[in-house]
Amino acid sequence: MNDDRDSGNIKTVGFNKRYDHTALKVSWIGNFRGPFGAGKCNRWYFTFKGKECANPFPIDTQMFQIVKNNVHASHTVRGFCYGIPKGSVSIGFNVGKCPSYPLGNAYTGWRTTTTLIITEVDIAKGN
Repeated sequence: MNDDRDSGNIKTVGFNKRYDHTALKVSWIGNFRGPFGAGKCNRWYFTFKGKECANPFPIDTQMFQIVKNNVHASHTVRGFCYGIPKGSVSIGFNVGKCPSYPLGNAYTGWRTTTTLIITEVDIAKGN
């Protein structure tokens, strides 16, 4: 993956959720750079059917820089999202602006393998 966009959807995949009572566990493992500008910030986050997770909270990470550096580093963004009904679910991985800071110059991927893992998890049963 080599994606130079600073804001917007990076990747969307479909997932067939089998049960109403389960959670979706999402993990994105890969390389990104941001914000490549002093005093700027970028945020990477998941969406489910076009909306951020609300139960228990958004699944995201942010990168803020005080000085302008071109540092690419490996990151993992992961979490659980509850309350998604069974059926077809579009899951997006996105980049954008952090609250209260100017948008930086993000880069997602950059000559590395990127892994996206989606698992339906029955928390009550522990698996």
